[in-house]
Amino acid sequence: MRYLIVDTNCFLRIYHSPLRPFLGAEVGGYKVVTLKSLIDEFLQSERLMADYAWLQQDLAREMAEAYSINSSNEDEEDIKAELSQLRPWANKLLENYCQQQQTTLRQLSRRDALLLATAAVFEGTIASDEWPLKLVVEELIRGGDDYQIEIVTSIHVLHILEANGHISSDDRRSTVRSWLLYDEKLPRGWRETYQELFNEQPPQLQ
Repeated sequence: MRYLIVDTNCFLRIYHSPLRPFLGAEVGGYKVVTLKSLIDEFLQSERLMADYAWLQQDLAREMAEAYSINSSNEDEEDIKAELSQLRPWANKLLENYCQQQQTTLRQLSRRDALLLATAAVFEGTIASDEWPLKLVVEELIRGGDDYQIEIVTSIHVLHILEANGHISSDDRRSTVRSWLLYDEKLPRGWRETYQELFNEQPPQLQ
């Protein structure tokens, strides 16, 4: 069973659905986990705690379980080694890309880089809506260095959950409507992805 390692934003978006709990679930050949550093990111963010105040009671219960990867000392050393190599490489890649696109410079935070390094060591799938991380993963895979990493969006996670009976189609639609209502910053091209995966037009606010 592979790990589906969700970042903070993806976790919070799935939590708009009625699925309880999400972390620790086994679905479609994946075990859903996150990193302790990402849990800490939520708990230490005044903005996130304020934006998701309506979830705090449920989140406190979910976070208390701290569903993270059980890693050995050897795994931790491997993650550190990957982190030291991947983060500088990724940030140089993003610098070049942003210069070519004449857009604002983006870099991987240490938490995002740690997520990437962990996925590299455990050959896991990352669930994230962050386009810089997606760009880095796709380039890493194209590089031919035998990295067995995948990256999916929150829309793909909904598809996995529905396909394996964890949520219904109505749950999925109401979840996406909730994202729109709360003005979640969804990934680029999410409407096209939604239509491709579910063969229907995405929900919209009336």
